[in-house]
Amino acid sequence: MPVCSRARLIDMSDIGFPAEGLYEDAKRILRAAFSPILRPAQRLQQRRRALATFSSEVAGHPESISQIADYFGLHESDANWAQGNGLLVSATYGELLHLWTNPEQFVTYEARLKGFIGRGGETRRVFLLGPDLADRIRLWALQRTLLRHELLGFAPRVLSVLDLQSAISYLNIDCDMFAVLNGTVGYFVKFPPAGPPLLLRTIEERLVRRAENRFQDLWRSAESFEQWYGRQRYRLPEDLLEQVELDVEAVTNVAAR
Repeated sequence: MPVCSRARLIDMSDIGFPAEGLYEDAKRILRAAFSPILRPAQRLQQRRRALATFSSEVAGHPESISQIADYFGLHESDANWAQGNGLLVSATYGELLHLWTNPEQFVTYEARLKGFIGRGGETRRVFLLGPDLADRIRLWALQRTLLRHELLGFAPRVLSVLDLQSAISYLNIDCDMFAVLNGTVGYFVKFPPAGPPLLLRTIEERLVRRAENRFQDLWRSAESFEQWYGRQRYRLPEDLLEQVELDVEAVTNVAAR
């Protein structure tokens, strides 16, 4: 029998090369060879999946147009925001329990808003209210937020709607809050049942224009906090009014740093 034929019959373990070791080595080699190819593809797939939770329309946008950004660093990547140039408009309808009632989050964010105004910027926010505010605890949470914003100089407006989804369906975006900076950058936020908030940042012109137009419609229909609060049957009790003052002081102190 030829030598080469006999060699093929030799058990690899007999010459110090365990088959398992070769298999693991082969996996490591292949993993190292294909990782540079697979990782970008996996990141692209994850990005498209996250964008698709907002809309199939934005899932195909290039990253230079639409991207998933850091919710807690909202607007920080925009020079106009940092310099206090221009107008920030936003509509809020799903953030009450996620952001505005959580001091660990709202103090920092509202300090940024106050800084934006202090540098010459302007902010307008409409709170859209659904029928679920019949609950007094939720109502007081909203009143506390609105009064705090009023005292901080944000001049919020309020609009009651029967159907929140129909009020925002014009956007064709599934989100809990949207904002536009200077008519050029759009922000859309949603709060998944589990995990951190998702923030879509886009400069796609039609989407930004659609959001700004919808905001203007809501703003014109809304009323000032003073008008809305004056009609409320249940108003903040004294202990919560004192807490609002402490909240305003905390935001102001952070903004001054």
